[in-house]
Amino acid sequence: MNRKNFRVIIQLLSSFMLLFTPFGSSLHLEAATLKDLTVAKVVGQRGAEVVVPIHLTSAGEVRGLQFDLEFDTSVVNLQDVVRGNDLALNFDFQYNPSLRTSGNKKTIRVFIASMSKDITPNDNAEVAKLVFNMEDQGPVKTSLKLSGVVISNAIPKNITTQFVLNDGEIALDDKTPPTLGLTLNPNGPTNGNVTIQVDANGTGSQIVKLKWDSGVQNIEYFATNGNPIPLDNPTFPVSEPGWYTVYAEDELGNKTVRSFEIKNIDKDAPSVIGIVDEETYGPIGGGVTWEDENPTTAKLKRNGHSEVDYLPGTPILETGCYTLVITDGAGNTTTVNFCVDASAPNVNLIPNPSTPTEGNVIVTVEAIDEGEVTTGVKRIKWAKGSNGKEYFEGNGEEITESKQFVADVAGPYTVYVEDHAGNVTVKEIMISNIDRNKPVIKDIEDGKTYGPIEDGVVWEDDTPTRAKLKRDGYPEEEYLPGTPILETGCYTLVITDSAANSSTIQFCVDATAPTVLLNPTPSTPTNGDVIVQVESTDEGTVSSGVKLIKWAKGKHPKEHFDDNGEDITVDKQFVADDNGTYTVYVVDNVGNITVKEIEIDNIYKNNNLTLDLKKSPVDLTQKGIVITADVEMVKPLTVNKKWAKGEQDLAFFQTNGTAMSGSSLLVTREMGNGYYTIYVKDAAGNEAVKSIFVLVVGDVNQDHTVNIFDLDFIGRFIVDLDGPTPLQQFMADANGDDAINVLDWILITGEVLRFSEQN
Repeated sequence: MNRKNFRVIIQLLSSFMLLFTPFGSSLHLEAATLKDLTVAKVVGQRGAEVVVPIHLTSAGEVRGLQFDLEFDTSVVNLQDVVRGNDLALNFDFQYNPSLRTSGNKKTIRVFIASMSKDITPNDNAEVAKLVFNMEDQGPVKTSLKLSGVVISNAIPKNITTQFVLNDGEIALDDKTPPTLGLTLNPNGPTNGNVTIQVDANGTGSQIVKLKWDSGVQNIEYFATNGNPIPLDNPTFPVSEPGWYTVYAEDELGNKTVRSFEIKNIDKDAPSVIGIVDEETYGPIGGGVTWEDENPTTAKLKRNGHSEVDYLPGTPILETGCYTLVITDGAGNTTTVNFCVDASAPNVNLIPNPSTPTEGNVIVTVEAIDEGEVTTGVKRIKWAKGSNGKEYFEGNGEEITESKQFVADVAGPYTVYVEDHAGNVTVKEIMISNIDRNKPVIKDIEDGKTYGPIEDGVVWEDDTPTRAKLKRDGYPEEEYLPGTPILETGCYTLVITDSAANSSTIQFCVDATAPTVLLNPTPSTPTNGDVIVQVESTDEGTVSSGVKLIKWAKGKHPKEHFDDNGEDITVDKQFVADDNGTYTVYVVDNVGNITVKEIEIDNIYKNNNLTLDLKKSPVDLTQKGIVITADVEMVKPLTVNKKWAKGEQDLAFFQTNGTAMSGSSLLVTREMGNGYYTIYVKDAAGNEAVKSIFVLVVGDVNQDHTVNIFDLDFIGRFIVDLDGPTPLQQFMADANGDDAINVLDWILITGEVLRFSEQN
C-alpha cells in the first residue's frame, strides 16, 4: 500500500522543545531585520544604589535569552539581579552572580526562558534590572560589557545574529559643588590666634584640594592663589579679625568657596548705654545695657548689700546707690556709679462730704515723697473714671496749690502723683453718694431672642442694685448679674438701684437644638452613589429657625465644622460616594447645634466580582459536559446568572441570554460544540462575563486509523493516515497541505480519529 506522510501540528507541545536545546549549543541561525539587546548607561553617586535596566527590542518571537555581563568591582558591587517590569511572571528567570572573576573584573550570567510564551514585542521591553551599589572611593566609571549572548525563538532557532548588542556603563554623577563646614577654636573672645577647622563634604565624590586666603574671594581667585590646607589635617590659623575665604575642589572638578568673618579678637572696653556716672534715676525697668564685640560678664553692688552677677537688661527696681563693673571676654572693664529712687509718693484722698448728697463732693489730695533716696513731688493730676498711669501722659487736670478737685457725679475718680525720678502713684476714689442715673443693661436688647445666655445678663450702675427675673408661666425670682439663663422661654428682668432708679427689659431664649432626620436613597445595595436627604426643623415654645446646614465625610465633632464642611443649607441633600460614616451639622439662628451621623454601607462600586468557569469532564466525551460557574466577591450579594452560546460580551447580556437557576450548565451533544459564555450580575449591579470552549464529540468513525510513527523536533506528530477518500478530500479542501490538525478534523467532521502507536 502506498503510504503518504502527513505532519500533524499539535500547537500546545511546541513550547517544550525549547528546553531540549540548551543555550550555547549549535542551532540553525536565521537572518532577519536587526533588533537590539541594550544595557542602559546610567549615573550614580558614591555609596548610593544604582539600578541598570536591560531592554530587548524584538518582534515578539523570543522564547529564550542568555547573556554574560562584565563589570569593575572597584567601581560598583552587585546587590541583586531582578526580573524586568515588562517580563511576565511565567518566564523562568535565573542568574549566576559570580560566573568568573579576574582581578577587579567580575562576570555574571543571566538566563531567561519560557516554555509557553514569547517575550512581549515592545520597543525597549525591560527584561531585567541589575542593582548595584557604587563604592565610596575608586575609579569614577565602569563599562557593563555583554558577552556570551544567546537568543532563541520557539522552534527553537538561534536568532542572536538578528540583534544589535549594546554595552552599558555606570559613571559617577556629581554635579553638586562640595559643602564646607567651619569650626573656630576658640570660638569665644581671645587676644591670640584662632584655628579654623574645615569640614569639607564632596556630596557624592572625594575632596582633592583645599585652600584658604584672607578677604572675600571667588572661585577663580584660587586658580593661582591661596594657601594650601592639608587634607589629612584640614586646619589653618588666623591672627587678625576680618574676612577669610576657604576653597574646596572634588575629584570631578566641582568647586566651591565659603567666606566668613572673624569677630572674636577684642581690644575695646564695653560701652554703657543710657546711664551716666553719678546720676539718680527712677526704677530702671529696662535695666542697664552696653555694647561690646564679644560676650561680657558684669557685677552689681548696691550700698549695704553683697555683690551679685548682673545680666544686661535686668530691671533695677530697688531704692539705693549702685556700682556696676562690666568685664568683656578679653578682660577690658567699665565701671559706673548711680542711684535709684524707686519709692513712689504716698497719696491719701479725703472726700467731703462722705454721706449721700445731691450736690458735689470736694476731694483733698495729700501727697508726700519719702524713702532712702528721694527727689520730691513734681506733678499732681486728676481725672474722672478709672484710669491707668498711661492715661495721664496727655490727659488729666493739674492740681496746684489747693491740692483739691470737685466730683460732680457719682463714680470713680483717679489721682496721678509723680516725683522727679519718674516714680508714679495712681490712686482711685469711688464717689458713690451721688446718684442720678438708671442701671444700664449690657449686651441684651429688648424684644430680641437669644440662645442660652451662658454668661447671664450684666448691667452698670453708680450704686448698688437688686434685680428680679420672671419667666413666662413661672414665679418671679431674685437674679444676680451674670447668672446663666439656659431654659427656653420668654423673660422679664427688672433692675433697681439704691436710689430707686429702675430699668426693665424683655427677651426670649431658644435653648432647643434643631431636630435632624437623615434619609438615604437608595437604601438597598447599589454600585452608584447614595443621595442623603437632610430634614431639619427648629421646634419648641421659642424657635429661631435653621440658619446653616453642613456635611462632611467621616465622624466629626461640632468643632470640626467651624472651618470645614460643605454648605447644603439650600439643597438640603448631599451625595455619599463611598461606604462609611457621614456627619451632618445643623445650627439655628441663635447658635443651637445638632450634629448627627449616618452610616452608609450599601455602596458596592468595586465588589471585585470575579467569575471562573470549569468543565467536567475535561476530556472528549459523548455524554455531555457540565460547565460550573464559580463566583467570588468582596461581600456576598445575590447573584443572577445567564448563559449563551458563542463568545459574548457584557453588552450582549443586557437584552439577551438564558437565565440559569443554579451554578452549572449541562452542554449536550445536541447543543453542539464551541464556545459557551456565562454572565453574572450581583444585587449592586456589578457584572462579569467569561467564555469557555466545550467539545462534545460524535460517534467514533471506525474507518479512520492514524498511526503515529514519529515526532519531529518542534513537537508535531508525523502520522501515517490509512483511510477512505473522505479524509483525503477533507485534506485537500481544508488547506491543500500534507499536515492536518487533529482538532480541526474533529470540529469539522464531528468524528474522532483512531490513533495507534507504531514506534
